[in-house]
Order: sequence, then structure tokens, then C-alpha cells
Amino acid sequence: MRNIILLLVFIPSILFSQSDSTRLDFYPLQIGNEWTYQSYCWEYSPTGIDTISIDTVTCSVFGDTIMPNKKKYYYISGVPGGFRRIDSLSQKVYEYDLADIISEDEYVLFDLSIVDSLFWIDGLGNSVEIRSTTEEQQVGYLNEKAIQTIYSGRYFFYYQVLSQGFGLSCLHFTCIPPEEVYILIKARINGIEYQPITTIDRIEWIAKPEFELFQNYPNPFNSSTAIKYSLPQEKSSYHVALKIYDIRGRLVNTLINQSQTAGIYSLNWDGNDMNGQLVSTGMYYYTLQADKYKETNKMLLIH
Repeated sequence: MRNIILLLVFIPSILFSQSDSTRLDFYPLQIGNEWTYQSYCWEYSPTGIDTISIDTVTCSVFGDTIMPNKKKYYYISGVPGGFRRIDSLSQKVYEYDLADIISEDEYVLFDLSIVDSLFWIDGLGNSVEIRSTTEEQQVGYLNEKAIQTIYSGRYFFYYQVLSQGFGLSCLHFTCIPPEEVYILIKARINGIEYQPITTIDRIEWIAKPEFELFQNYPNPFNSSTAIKYSLPQEKSSYHVALKIYDIRGRLVNTLINQSQTAGIYSLNWDGNDMNGQLVSTGMYYYTLQADKYKETNKMLLIH
């Protein structure tokens, strides 16, 4: 996947900041830097979350080396880890591809130069989005600048957040499950110790979900998209209806219309209507109603 040709189909806004050296702060590479993540891994069942495992993972930069391509890389232990370097001119983070060591290959892991947003569809139909924004609390840091990367395919979802001054603060990976999330809970950067968040709130959020209809992913999508939602534990069960509408308000499809218990759920929509016919390119709305709760989001289908 790393060596495929990317097809640029839409660029909403691209601004590069080659002279801004502070962009390098989004991925601090120095021997002795260390990051500790709270990791969560869970499987889904028809009644919600089936199993949850919680662990702590520590990654550290403990050395550097010259690889066969004559470039110097720092080695980051743990998961996520690997041989990485920063090109200060292009403001890109590269990882050495050990799986293809004969070709002395490296690939771009992060593009720190993205100031606004960039979106494209790769050669396999997967959507990729990079955007720079103000960080939100659920990924670790409140009101911190961040670069977010979303890579969505038909059967997987990969989401990364780089926070300024700290590096990788959130990693979210889904592959028909299980689902894995790594949240930064403390760090040592350039000799300074940080403990930005605690893990209690995150654990409670997973164990006791509130009513929420999440943004579908990928979005925009081509062949299929996943819609995730959560039902609170204030009741033992809810009558749940998740429906798709077109921009004129006409019902396109009903993904579910039945009773469900509290928990987190994910449903796929393949772009077909109630008769199994593929609908046209355009904006669509999906509405979740669970007893007294109701919420609507929009999504874009592109053929």
C-alpha cells in the first residue's frame, strides 16, 4: 500500500509553511524522549462491547543509526515504534521500511507542513485526509494545536493525532474488529516530564457510553462506510432506528429498526437503497433515534 500511486482528486485548501520551524515541534525526535500510552483493545458483539483489554505501553528514543541508504534514523522502541527521521526542509517524518530493506526504501509517515487540509483517493479506492486543527479533549489535549491523519479503507480505519510539543498523542486503528486505541497519558520531552491527562475518564467513557452518533468513516466514501453510535446505560434497552435520507428528505434505507441494549455499535452502509439499487453520488443524511434521543449527521457518497 505504501508504494501505490496516489491519485489526487480534491484539495479543499492546501497551505505550506516551509519556513515555519515550529512545525517540527509536532514530532520531537531526540534521544531520551519517552511517551507512555494507555492502550485499549475491544471486540464488538451483537449486544455491544464484548471484551475490553487495557494496558500501558511506553515508547522511547534510545539511539540513532545510519541505514544502508546513508541516512540517519532514530529508533523508537515499543508500539508505535520504528526507525524514523525528520527532513527539516520538507518538514516530513520518514520511516525506514524494514520489510523492503533490499531496496533501501523509506516512506512518509507524517507530513508536518500541512497547515489546513488535504484529501485524496489512493489507487485502491481508500480515502486519505490530513488536516491541521485545534486539538479536542477526547484525544488527549485541550486547546493544543494538532495535525490529524485519517486513512480509511473498506475494511479498516486508521487515525493519528500529532500534538505540538508532544508528538503522537492518539492512535486509533480499526480492522473489522478488533479496535485499538492508544492515548498519550504522560511524556518526557527534551528532559521535561509531562503528565497531561489521567486514564480514568477514558476508561469510564468506554465502559459507560453516552448517547452519541459518530461521524461515519470513511467520509467521503466510495463503496462502503461505517456508522458508529453509542447508547447510554440509563436504560436496559432502547428501540433503535438508523435511517438514511437523501437531500430532499426522502427515505433511502433503514439500517436497523429493533431493540438494542446499552453499548457501542457499528453498522455499514454500502450505498444501496431499500431495493438493493446503488444510489447516485451526492450528500446523504443518517438519523439515529433511540427512544427520546435523536441525532442526524451528513455524509458524502462519491462514485
